[in-house]
Amino acid sequence: MPVVKGGVWTNIEDEVLKAAVSKYGLNQWARVSSLLARKTPKQCKARWQEWLDPSIKKVEFTKEEDEKLLHLAKLMPTQWRTIAPLVGRTANQCIERYQKLLDEAEQREAGELGLTGGDDSAAPTADDVRRLRPGEVDPDPETKPARPDTIDLDEDEKEMLSEARARLANTQGKKAKRKARERQQEESRRLAALQKRRELKTAGINIKVVTRKKGQMDYNADIPFEKKAAPGFYDTNEELTLNERQRANFDPRKQQLAQAKRKQDEEEEAGRKRRKADKDAPSASYREALKAGQMQRVREAEQSSKRRALNLPAPQVGEGELEEIVKMGMIGERANTAAEGENDATRGLVNSYSTLNTSAPIRTPKAPAHEDHIANEIKNIRALTQTQSSLLGGENTPLHEGAGSTGFESAAPRMQNIVTPNPLATPLRQGANGVGATPLRPGQTPLRTPRDSFALNAQGNDMVLRHRLKQGLASLPKPKQQSWELELPEEEQEVATNKSGLPEDAAVRDQRERELREAQELIERKRRTQVMQRELPRPVSVNLEVLLRAAEDIEDSAEKAIAREAAILVAHDAAKYPLSTATQRSQVPRLDQIEDIALAEARRQILLEAKDKLKADAVEAAWAKSNTNSLLLGLGCYDDTEQEEVEAMKEAFDEIQDIMIDSAEKGAKLEKKLNLHLGGYKQRAETLRKKMGDSATELEKATNALNSFKILAISEEAAARNRLAALREEVGFISRREREAQELYRRNREELNALVAEGTNGSATHGALTFDLVARCSTTRARASVLTLPHGPVNLPMFMPVATQASLKGITPEQLEQTGCRLCLNNTYHLGLKPGQDVLDAVGGAHKLQGWKHNILTDSGGFQMVSLLELATITEEGVRFLSPHDRTPMLLTPEHSMSLQNSIGSDIMMQLDDVIVTTSPDRQRMREAMERSVRWLDRCLAAHRNPATQNLFCIIQGGLDLELRRACAEAMLARDTPGIAIGGLSGGEAKDDYCRVVAACTALLPELKPRYVMGIGYPEDLVVSVALGADMFDCVWPTRTARFGNAVTKSGMLKLRNNEYANDFGVIEEGCGCMCCRPREAGREAEGLGVTRAFIHHNVAKETVAAHLLTMHNVWYQLNLMSDIREAIIADRFPAFIKEFYGRLYPDRSEYPKWAVDALSGVGVDLLQD
Repeated sequence: MPVVKGGVWTNIEDEVLKAAVSKYGLNQWARVSSLLARKTPKQCKARWQEWLDPSIKKVEFTKEEDEKLLHLAKLMPTQWRTIAPLVGRTANQCIERYQKLLDEAEQREAGELGLTGGDDSAAPTADDVRRLRPGEVDPDPETKPARPDTIDLDEDEKEMLSEARARLANTQGKKAKRKARERQQEESRRLAALQKRRELKTAGINIKVVTRKKGQMDYNADIPFEKKAAPGFYDTNEELTLNERQRANFDPRKQQLAQAKRKQDEEEEAGRKRRKADKDAPSASYREALKAGQMQRVREAEQSSKRRALNLPAPQVGEGELEEIVKMGMIGERANTAAEGENDATRGLVNSYSTLNTSAPIRTPKAPAHEDHIANEIKNIRALTQTQSSLLGGENTPLHEGAGSTGFESAAPRMQNIVTPNPLATPLRQGANGVGATPLRPGQTPLRTPRDSFALNAQGNDMVLRHRLKQGLASLPKPKQQSWELELPEEEQEVATNKSGLPEDAAVRDQRERELREAQELIERKRRTQVMQRELPRPVSVNLEVLLRAAEDIEDSAEKAIAREAAILVAHDAAKYPLSTATQRSQVPRLDQIEDIALAEARRQILLEAKDKLKADAVEAAWAKSNTNSLLLGLGCYDDTEQEEVEAMKEAFDEIQDIMIDSAEKGAKLEKKLNLHLGGYKQRAETLRKKMGDSATELEKATNALNSFKILAISEEAAARNRLAALREEVGFISRREREAQELYRRNREELNALVAEGTNGSATHGALTFDLVARCSTTRARASVLTLPHGPVNLPMFMPVATQASLKGITPEQLEQTGCRLCLNNTYHLGLKPGQDVLDAVGGAHKLQGWKHNILTDSGGFQMVSLLELATITEEGVRFLSPHDRTPMLLTPEHSMSLQNSIGSDIMMQLDDVIVTTSPDRQRMREAMERSVRWLDRCLAAHRNPATQNLFCIIQGGLDLELRRACAEAMLARDTPGIAIGGLSGGEAKDDYCRVVAACTALLPELKPRYVMGIGYPEDLVVSVALGADMFDCVWPTRTARFGNAVTKSGMLKLRNNEYANDFGVIEEGCGCMCCRPREAGREAEGLGVTRAFIHHNVAKETVAAHLLTMHNVWYQLNLMSDIREAIIADRFPAFIKEFYGRLYPDRSEYPKWAVDALSGVGVDLLQD
């Protein structure tokens, strides 16, 4: 049954989510949700953004926030994600507050109208309606408080909590190790740079601190978020100049000496005063009397200060002036008293000018009642939600607008700020717009002069009004030279309505108006002249006055009227419908409006009259007459003679000749002017033309020189190639002779070791281990052997899968046994923590714990000094560290490590060694770790309880320093352990350094003992390491890369997560003998699964079965690779096997790793040659 994720959040889930966010950030929600078995990434993100984010405010809404919420809801309805950041709350908080405000308003209105009944008959409230009923699911559990944890957690919650603890505390991954190394390197670089700057500063040399990245802040040198103090009233430039001068003259060396001397002087002065005080110390009674006298003097001083006389400045108005002011006021009061009497004559001559007649209030007016914007907006919202559909028509919903609403001016609501009137800023005179209006300009009195009781300023007021009117007229723009034509406005037509009384549709109205407009244009076009209607040619320029004068010369009155009307029509068409080539624009003459009926009747009469008079012969004669070659057109009674035509030609020739002479003179003038203007350009063009020629010549010369140099370079390159080939041949000869000598030395040394070793048949027995040497490679240092252990023999060379906690991730012990594995690795550190030594002793060791009947090798836990460096502290006693499970302090000593491995019952035990990263620049720490490893080996040998059934291997340390490695190897060989391991590698060092260390160490080790290189698992590394003389290897890489969806094959690694394998239905690797790749065939002795790449691709993301299958394949590949290497060594064809291996892995030889080529060339294998 699928698990439905979601539901109420608990306190445990909240804490796990916060811890995961602090580790993975706010973008990797899929990784965060993997820690919570019952929550999806989307739910985790919503929980953080709606509840757990520290920036979320969970206090009550303020009045300002309510106003802003309602205002934004009015501007952007239902856009809560946009409104939330503007209000400063989450979207769900905004929705809940919005609904609560509406519910309160509705409840308040119901209470005012008396719609609420008794307890039994009362309608359910909004809270009752929204409250979840039993069995209902909360749609938004991410916005609710966490549920308290139960006392007894179920198994899923326990498993989730333990996995979350382990993953959040995990610092053993590659990324965590890399980050730790980067932090350590950054800290060491910072301390080194700081020490360097301090030393240089002490020496008097100041260096500038350069920020590593441009645009970023150096928090060690700068002040983040610094707010400099604003400049004060007084100028401090002199002080700044003085400070800069003092800093320039400052010498740190002199300052240091002065501080040392001053410190000595201060100490001597303090000692001298202390001795004098001790010598002259008065008695206690004397000190108390002295203190009392001081207090008495203080009290007397306070009393004397209280009785001091008041010191005030001299008055600006004297007594006499005050008396005169009082007398003047009394005189005015008496005049006012007389004016208030019953005598009308006195009242007309005297008036009161002591006070201003204004309606301005003496006291501050009472502020108007403040309207509740929140209540008005809620009423508007409720009115809009209760209105009927707009399709039914009717009036709009009445809303509270104006000052009583938040308005639509901006995103912020409109504010009502009541300001107390300031009598000093606002004049007390009443203006035109209200109480105490401020004048428009200084000194300007609004409307009238105040206190003008006798109308003394009436004439002046009229003059002011006239002056204002003149100023207003003068400010108008000047009139333009234009002619204006006034037209009466057209009467608007009433909107047509249909029979139903509804307004006419807009499309129908537009069509009807368009048809009326087209009909009107057609009528106007028919009223035009026949010339315009038929688009006949028209004169370009028309002079109405000339045409009218010509018409006046006609004697016949009818012809004269026709000519006058024709002239007006021609001028009207030319002015109203001008041609595109016409330049003259004249005023359109006014035509008499003639009705259409009269025009039609006139056309008909003309046609009837011309029907009888217009003959074809007359038309041909008129046409011929109008197209004669006559020079004087229009005079039909005159024909030119031949002599007159010749004279006309002469005159035309003379005229044309004059025109040509004028044109020539103008051309000469223009040519002179152009020469004057363009003379400089011509000279400049000539100069540039000359320079271009010179540049072309120089370019040709440079091209010839370039070609010559190219030929010379080709010749020199050929000669250099010949010389380089000769030098390479000499170097190759020297290298070959040196390699032969090294190989001769190696063989002699191996023969010596074989003679010295026990036995004469190539085998040695040491404790619980027997090593039988089967074959050696005649070219490289590779060898094939058999290692006999308490739980059976093991063929060397071999690869050991890593079962860290007595279990190989993804497969069972039976499946591991089917792959051919006879020796696997367990970790002492992790088994000592969980299940613990007590459980191991009770169960009888790791063989019974994991159901494994073959051999086991246990790592001592020294590698955890590097992987858990933040939790560990290394001392001579051992390693003090904090448990990664519960952070309890623990101590791992060599004796404790041996005790744990004895309890595990492993066939091969490793000594506890001091491991540091190989890339560490601290040589002193490297030497200390090497020497400590030797001392800890002695303690391990002394604490080893079962040497007859368990074999203890030593570990050679020393980093990348060959001298330290050689010294450590000599010390370890002196202890004569059954086997020897090379440790401290695979920690980020370069491949060249790794090969150099392995080659140097294997050359120092005895022939009849197994050689174990720790932490090596890549196929290329295994092949090269075997060629360098190593026998045993281990690594977690095959199983770890399987969990990421990667399959190891002979042609390289396949990333089956990629989409290219989604439709690939072939097996993981053709020809592979593992259970996953073997096809399903009935009757086979070992039937396989036939797993396809597509199956792995579709299951690798979410299902563990893909990791399980790939782990089986990768482990089988590693073990089969070592088996093929062993067979090649026995057949003495290992060099050919190496070339075949790299040829399958890298089709192009140029892609061969340089480190592999160099390392193999050192043992007689040249990968670049066939």
